[in-house]
Formats: sequence, structure tokens, C-alpha cells
Amino acid sequence: MDHLQGIRRFFCVALFAAMPIFAQTGLGVVTGTVQDSTGAAVPSAQLKLTEAGTNVMREATSNSAGIHYFGSVALGNYVLTVEAPGFKKWEGRFQVQAGQSVTVDPKLEVGDLQSTVEVVGAATPIATEGAQISDVKDAKRIHDLPLNGRQVANLFTLTPGVEGGQGASGGGNPRTNGMMVGSTEMLLDGISYVDRFGGGISRVQPGLDTIQEYRIETAGSGAQYSRPATISLVTRSGTNDFHGAVFETARNNAAGLAARARQDGNTPAKLIRNEFGFWAAGRIIKNKTFWFFDQEFLRQREQNFAQTAVPTAEIWGGNFSSMTDTSGNKITIYDPNTSGADGTRLPFANNTIPQARLNTNLIEIFKGVSPAPHGSNAGGNPWIESNFETFYPRTLDTKTTTAKIDQIVSSKDNISGRFTVASQNNKLYGGRYGFPPIGVPNGTGTGRQDTKVYSVLARETHVFSPGLLNEFQASVHRSNNSSGTLGDAINWADKLGMPNPFGATGWPTICTDAYSMFYYGCWDGDNRNAQQLTQFQIEDNVTWVKGRHTVKFGFKGRQEYNNVVELQQAQGSHDFYGDWTAQYDPIGDQAVSYTGSGLAGLELGLPTNLRNQYNRGYFYFRQKEIGLYVNDTWKLTSRLTLDAGLRWDYWTPYSEKYNRLVNLDLNSVNKGLMQVVFPGDTTLDKIPGIPSGVSASWSQRGLTTTSANSIGFPSALTPNVNTNFAPRIGLAYRLGDKWAVRGGYGVYYWPMPLSQLLQAARSNAPLNLRFVNQVSRKNGQDVTYGLRSVPAPTDYIGQATVDVNSVQGISSSAQSFQAMDVNDWKDNRMQQWTFSVEREVARNTVVKFSYNGNHGSNLQQHVDYNAAETRYNYQARTGLLAPSNADLRRVNPNWNLSGSVGVLGHSGFLSACCTWRMPPAGSPSKFSTRLPMP
Repeated sequence: MDHLQGIRRFFCVALFAAMPIFAQTGLGVVTGTVQDSTGAAVPSAQLKLTEAGTNVMREATSNSAGIHYFGSVALGNYVLTVEAPGFKKWEGRFQVQAGQSVTVDPKLEVGDLQSTVEVVGAATPIATEGAQISDVKDAKRIHDLPLNGRQVANLFTLTPGVEGGQGASGGGNPRTNGMMVGSTEMLLDGISYVDRFGGGISRVQPGLDTIQEYRIETAGSGAQYSRPATISLVTRSGTNDFHGAVFETARNNAAGLAARARQDGNTPAKLIRNEFGFWAAGRIIKNKTFWFFDQEFLRQREQNFAQTAVPTAEIWGGNFSSMTDTSGNKITIYDPNTSGADGTRLPFANNTIPQARLNTNLIEIFKGVSPAPHGSNAGGNPWIESNFETFYPRTLDTKTTTAKIDQIVSSKDNISGRFTVASQNNKLYGGRYGFPPIGVPNGTGTGRQDTKVYSVLARETHVFSPGLLNEFQASVHRSNNSSGTLGDAINWADKLGMPNPFGATGWPTICTDAYSMFYYGCWDGDNRNAQQLTQFQIEDNVTWVKGRHTVKFGFKGRQEYNNVVELQQAQGSHDFYGDWTAQYDPIGDQAVSYTGSGLAGLELGLPTNLRNQYNRGYFYFRQKEIGLYVNDTWKLTSRLTLDAGLRWDYWTPYSEKYNRLVNLDLNSVNKGLMQVVFPGDTTLDKIPGIPSGVSASWSQRGLTTTSANSIGFPSALTPNVNTNFAPRIGLAYRLGDKWAVRGGYGVYYWPMPLSQLLQAARSNAPLNLRFVNQVSRKNGQDVTYGLRSVPAPTDYIGQATVDVNSVQGISSSAQSFQAMDVNDWKDNRMQQWTFSVEREVARNTVVKFSYNGNHGSNLQQHVDYNAAETRYNYQARTGLLAPSNADLRRVNPNWNLSGSVGVLGHSGFLSACCTWRMPPAGSPSKFSTRLPMP
């Protein structure tokens, strides 16, 4: 209920208390100056802008300076007509591309309105406003360029200055001009399509056929953009004519076709890949209502080769007579029940454990998730060579669906709505941390990743007058991602008889020693993690044209609810080593060489160590984002344009719904203490469900806790950053009709990606602790207990437990703390400066040379607040011999705090490139593509 109330409060505050903001929708602008043949401005000229595909028409009037303006213009081919008394009618044709500000300067000739002057390619081919460096890819390029996997993000690196975004699944983590991940915003129809956890594009990208165009601004963006670089993708819309397409692409080498990689030396790797789908678009009411629908699918089937050594049926039956090492030395197992007063034991007869002594329940479960020998060397000795090989299936299923409606209410109003849902399911049936039998889908060694992304948008544009335009949009973006194994839902620990004090499901990590199986080692299930990332966003923008000024101002508000699961071996992490079945050497107080096997200990049900990790696991992060800005485009003369703007961005400090996010008082570290700070008035005792052993263990170690408010610490654990004021300035000068010079400077801010915060916080004390039962060490003191003693009943699986209410010993080297440095906590900051020269060398052909520089500051870095001083520095400072114990050379010798997080650092980047712009095929308008300089 409080979740819904929070959403309602957010929308109410944003709607009624905020200024509007210019939308980052990827739509275009058509502007320019109406002039007569002498270059004088023509005021009060009547203009009509008509889109060819929909016949949607908008009207405007040139102001006293002759300036006309059409905002929020959909992408497409347009006809602009201009009429004024005493002049011939002017008609120009051109194209509007994603995010483009198209300059059209009609020159009217004296004459009768019955006469028409027609101009093809009426838009100025060179940019005459702003300092931005940008690149546009239209639908033809997007769909004609070679693209393995149909992931649009794999095209981003065709733009100079952009790297990353590649990968088998089109990872989409672009880094622009050397900047950090998270500094590039990615928008779909003006709403963020970024995965807030990692900072890249959402894990399932929109269908390729849904993208009409995309634009990348790598530098020099105006005040309407918050990030240093922005990628704007625009969804297709319907027209008066029906259009559609069906596609299918198939790849199949399963019939034994030649393959570059033969994983097992003989068989080609299987790959069956089918990509198929359709799209359709048209009208519902002519010139009024238009629709677009798209569905795209991917079905991929692979076989991944795996090779290992597995126990034979005889070994699972307790027969270890074949056990040897790679040098031929026989390994003998000893009966722990025969341990004498001096700790020595008798061997099992014939190196075989009697059937009555085997833990049959444990063995049967392990046999059920472990394969029998198979393949070309199935008869091999698993102690020294592989005896199992197979191909494990891997499946990948992806589906994207997009539906869009555009409604023209009147010449002054239009409404647009879009719904997108995309899902991806990736399953691996073995070979990842384990080797299950073929056909066992839920055991050890499997893997999965399930993702579903929703994106919903509603937009309304209203023209109050030719010089006043308003655009409002509201959106929801939700991304669910879960990864782990195919056995996550099964309580394997209880089935195995292993301790499970936290009731966790999934396969525990169970490892044995080298003498257990030379190639095998561990049965594992990996950790589970999940992210449920939800954002509600509203924007409103106002554009006001007055004289030679085009003023844009507005507001963006976003509320994020990001729920994250990071489970660290709560289901268990256990060891079965050879101590219980080894021979004891009383003189050396150690095991005799070539004796003992962890696998034999497992079959007896005698563990060496049992562990269960208590950790927060579940985080419910909350954050708000607010952006305000104003920008003035001032046409000083017909050739000179000045852009000046100021933006303010604010991100609330991350909060955790149940106050499980903590920080460290670094001042306490310098005093030899370790004081962990909880947010607000929260204290450790106010957080429910914490095992008593957690607080007692950390208290005994010397850790103290307190609330932020009680010590004057920032209540949210990090300070509010209210100073993100970002000036932007750009200058464009037109040298005749074929030359333009542009340049500018800007400051940009962005926050730390959520994953970096989580990685820094999820293992912090005191809400993270591993509980251990060192069974073979007897209370952690008698280190040779399991090597020389008869096991007690409580040492066996089924009775051996992990006590989460007991005090755990915590060493100084085992525990680190990732602190957020409140003394120097700021959002990432980037300064950019750009300079471009453009020259039209032929009709619709432009060469552009660009230079841009970046300077980053306040960039988050990992630093060490309590590093051990080097021996040389210690001796030079004190004149004393440096202690060999590194802990004694720390400011605080009691704690190892390496890896703490602060927000510091600087970076720099300089680049130059050239751009060759030409029209798209079959179009009289301009198209730009960018080529890197040699």
C-alpha cells in the first residue's frame, strides 16, 4: 500500500509543483527565418508544415523577426509552404531525422500567390545551431547494415567515440569518449531505457524493426540533456498507407557442416538459430488515427561440450581400490572408527567402505545429480583422467512486442501512446560448476537467466499559439532480471541432510579434495541474484518563441524503486576433505602422504567444514531524480546563433526501505575503532530477524554501531548534493551558404550506477556473517580432531549443525568494509568543449571536421583508507624497524578496510573526427553517417 501511495505522491508533486522541461523524445524541430530576396525578415507569413505519409498538417506564423518554429515534429518527409501578401507562394521539401533541428530559411520572391516556387532539399545541409556532435542512423541503415543477433546496440560503435555495446547478446554498455559506464543515457521515445543496475541498455533490447531511427549525441548537448552523451531511439509510427513485413532468418550447422571450432576434436559445435517476426502499420481513421505493431522472436539451440572425470558405480558403492594419483601412487583410505589412543587407524579392507557404513541417502542424491561415465573414454580411471564427455543443451528464447497509437486530435493537439514488453529466457543444462546427467534439469551445474522488460509511454503535445508549444509525457519502465540455476526452487540442503538454518533453496556448494577425484572437485549451484527495477517518470516541456529568442524550459521527475536480491551461499558452502579417512602421523602431527579421500568422507557422511552465510540478501533501494533547465537560442543575426542554458540536476541519496544500508564513520577508524552507522535514527537492535550470533560476534570483535542522527552524520548516510548546476553555451556562425563553424562548452553530471553501490555495500558488517562449524577441528581449536579421533554422532551429516546463535571468531584479514566517503561525496562531473567546421562540398554532401575534449572529476574510485604503510616509509617516518606484521603498520591495526569507496578522481579525453554526410537512398533530404579519421 505504501508503495502505491508513494507513486501517487510523486506524480502529484511533480505535476503541480514543477516547472516543465524540454522533452528528450528524439522528435525533431523545424525552424528558420522567412526572408525576402534582399535578406530582410518577412513577418506575419503564414506557414503550413505537412507530413507526407500522414497528411498531418500544422500551421505557424513568422514573428516580427521573421522566425518560424515547429516543435515536437515527428520523423519523416515534409512539405513546408509559406504564403505572404505580395510574394509568390514558397514550397519546400525536406526530411526530419531523429533529434534533428532542421533549419529552413524560405526566401520569398515578389509576385502573385498563384505562382509557386518549389525547392527540393530545402533544409540547410549544415547545422547552424548548437555545439552538439551527433550521428543519426535511419531505418534503411539500421536494417541493411550487417548485424549478427539483431541487437541495435551493436550498431552504436559505428559512431566515432563510442566503444562497448558488443557481445553475443548485444550487451549494450556503451562508453562514449572514454567516459565511465553510466555517463551515456539511452532513451526510447524520450524515456530512459537504461538498466539502472549496471548502467547499460536494458537487458532485452527493443525489436530491431520497431526502431525508425536513432541519434547519438557524443558531445556538446544542450541543457535539455542531463548526461554527457545521449542515445535517442525513436519507434516507428503508422501512416495513411498500410505497410508491413515478415522475416525469418535461420542458421543450422547441426547436420555436421564444417565448423571452425570442433570442441571435442571431432564434432562441430551445434548451433540452430531462428530469428523471425513481423511488423505492420497503417491507419484507423485517415489523417487522424495511426497504428503500429511489431513482434520479433529468437529461438536458439546449442550444444556445449563438457569433459570431466566422474565417479563410477563401484566408487559410489564405496570401492576405492582403483584410487591412485597421476604418478601411480596408490591412495589408501582408513577407517575413522578404528582410531586408537595415539590417533592411528586401520585401513578399510580392500580399500572399500562396507555397505552398512555408507550414507545411502546422501549417495543416492549425489548419484542422481552426477552422471555415469560416458563417451570415448568411459572406461578410463577417473582418479587420473577424464571418463565423461557430452554435449549439454543450451537454449535461448527471446520475444519482443511493441504496439503504438498516434491520434491527431486537431491541428493543435496530438496524443501518442506506446507499449513494449520484451522477455528473454536463457537456460544451460550442465557444465557450469557441475556436470548433471543428461535429462536432469534441476541439479548442480545448471544455469539460467530470466529477464522481462516493460516500457509504457503516453505523450500529449499542444500548440497554444505559433510561438508557444507544450509537450507532456508520462512513462513507466520496469525491468525484471533473475539469474541462478535451474534448481533454485528445490530445497536441496534439506534433502541432503545438510544444515539450512536460513531455509534457503538451491544447490549448496560442496567441494572435496584432489584425492577425491582429480578432475571433479566440486558440486556447485552458484549464487542467486535478481533485480526488479521500476521507474515512474514525468516530463513537461515548454517552448516559447519571442522575437529572435527561442526559449525552452522545463522539468523532469523520476521515482525509482529498485529491488535487488544478492544471496551469498545462504543455502550452504561445505567441504569434505580427506582428514576423516587419512592415517595420522603422531610424530609429525599431520596426515600421512597418499592417505585419505574427501569423497570417501562424503560417502561416510563426515564433513570437514559446514558453512551458511547470513547476509542481507534483499535490498529495496529508493531514489528520486529531479531535473530543471532553461535554454535560450538567440539568433543574433541571420548568420550568428548563440545557445545559452543552465541545468540543475538532483538525485536523492539512495535509501533502503528497511534501513539495511550502512556506512562507516571514517573518523572512528583513525581512533582505532570501527563504528558502523545506520541511517536516520535506526540502530542495529531495531532491525528484526537478525540472529543473535550476528550482533554478538561483531560486538566481541570490537565493532560498534550507532545511528546517523545521533552523531551528526548525514541522515541518509551520504550527503545531499544540491550543487549540480550545469551551464551550457554554444555558438554557431554561418560563413556564407556552404560553411558553418560551431563550438561550445558544457558541464554535465550523473550518479553512480546502482551495481557499484551494491557491490560496495552487500558484504558490509554487521549484517553479513558466515557461520561455520569446523567439524573436523572441534570448536576450531583441535585442528587434528578429524584426523585422529573416532567421530561422534554429531559429526555426521544429519546431526551436524550450524549454530547461528553462536559467537563466530572474526579475523582482521577476513573482513573488509566498503565505505562511502561522506567527506568528499559528489556526483560524477564532466566538462566538455567542442569545435566543428562544416562545409557543403556538393548538393546534399557535407564534410565535417570536429574536435571535442572532456575533463572528468568527482569520479568514483576504490581507495584504501587503512592501508598498511610500506616498510620503507614506516622506517623513514619513525626511525624504527618496521614490524613484519603488516597490520601493525596500519593507522588502525585492528581492521582491514581495503577497497573502500570514495568519489574522487579525474580523467581527460581529446578526440578529433570527420563526418561525411549524404542523403539516404531514394530521398532528396540529408542523411549523415560518420567515419573515423585515418
